Amino acid sequence: MYFKDMNGDGVINEADKRVIGTPYPDFTYGFSITANYRMVDFSSSFNGSHGNEVLDAQDYYIRNMEGSGNNYVQVDQRYRSEARPGNGHEYRASRGGTQSNSTRLSDYYLQDGSYFRCTNMTLGVNLGKIVDIKKAGLSGLRWYVSVDNAFTVTKYLGYNPEVDYDNGTNLAPGVDYGKYPLMRSFNTGIKVVF
Repeated sequence: MYFKDMNGDGVINEADKRVIGTPYPDFTYGFSITANYRMVDFSSSFNGSHGNEVLDAQDYYIRNMEGSGNNYVQVDQRYRSEARPGNGHEYRASRGGTQSNSTRLSDYYLQDGSYFRCTNMTLGVNLGKIVDIKKAGLSGLRWYVSVDNAFTVTKYLGYNPEVDYDNGTNLAPGVDYGKYPLMRSFNTGIKVVF
């Protein structure tokens, strides 16, 4: 990890701090797809964003290489020696008495927050077309299965690229302190219409 002399005075200090990254996407989007064929229906919904960055603040702990806990697999690509220079992005492990690179905020902790998520998929069958439901006094009978948060496609290493720090107060957008991941749920049910 290298720090840049932004003001050109030959010293890297507080005067070299700059605003880095943006939590605001270039655009957000969402769409849905529905289809029906005979007695089967299908629906799905999707959303996403593109162009925002997330400050992955949990990296202070899971990417710090100081032996305090588990790390991302990417830290295996760190600099070790001239013979084993790593990937050029992961810094050298440090446990010295001075402040280590892992606790200095820099663009090293910025990640692409763009994502594409399937928020719901539902498949249903109109049982009223294969069972005589009028004898039971019903006007409709449908069985369905669904999954919420089926998948997310992203380069972000954290739990969820759609972050909001401080439980939605939006005082620090785009900062992830290890917000709990979205739950994937599977549901099934029967809709009865009298």
